Amino acid sequence: MDREVSLLRIASKQYSVFHRRQAIANGFSAKAIQRRLDSGVWLALHRSVYIAAGTTVGWEARVFASLLSRDGHAVASFLSARAIWGFADEAPTLHLTVPERRSARSRGVVVHRAASLDGVSYRGFRVTNPMRTLLDLAQILSDEELELDLDEAIRRRIVDVVRFVSYLDQRSAAGVATLRELVALRDPGRPIASELETLFLRAVREARLPLPVKQHPVRTRRGVAYIDFAYPHHKLAIELDGWDAHGTVAAFAADRARQNELEELGWHFRRFVWRHVRNDPADVAFSVARGLGLRPVRWC
Repeated sequence: MDREVSLLRIASKQYSVFHRRQAIANGFSAKAIQRRLDSGVWLALHRSVYIAAGTTVGWEARVFASLLSRDGHAVASFLSARAIWGFADEAPTLHLTVPERRSARSRGVVVHRAASLDGVSYRGFRVTNPMRTLLDLAQILSDEELELDLDEAIRRRIVDVVRFVSYLDQRSAAGVATLRELVALRDPGRPIASELETLFLRAVREARLPLPVKQHPVRTRRGVAYIDFAYPHHKLAIELDGWDAHGTVAAFAADRARQNELEELGWHFRRFVWRHVRNDPADVAFSVARGLGLRPVRWC
């Protein structure tokens, strides 16, 4: 097999990047490698880590190249790990974590030292496990961003609530207290179903209103109906109308039929959409408070 083709096959499994030793193993001499670098056929992303000229260098390639440059003595972490696990679309800043005695210098990369790397393999990367990733992110993200990432991890079942509680109990790093508070509010059997639900709960909590019951079941004449969030004592139903779940004619009709059945049983409704919850959470909280018959003086 042609050595160029063989090397490109290896690179195709590594987000288009490859290490000098991989080139040598495929028949390239030191002089041949230098000629390609001098002529611009290959470009150096890090010391001894290259990519073919003309190849788009996305965040995945930059992260993988930074890992290759460390010869296995590093894991992607912080914002790099956030993107790898799919909590964010990209990694605006590259982060690696290395063993304590390793050098923290790396071109274009924020390098952290740690006694334990907590690394796992995912999507071809060596990356901090999801629980460690969230703990790292607790040090640099806003509370809202952290909560959205936490619920995404729980929803996708890459973080288990019970195990995460135990994991946090054994840690004392910055951000642990915030994560403990957030995880304590999660029901292991009823994960938050969407970003819209996460933002709604934040609006309710920040207004210091009573917390609603999630996915509250109510028996109707057509069977059991589940309310997104409910205050059973007040018979107040909160429905969050995300486009993915409610954006079809059939879903719209089913929602209205279900609402009619619940209203027959004495329930009253508050319905919110993404734009309302995202842009005016205070008004959402006031609307819920009015539905509960509360006044905005310590919610009397």
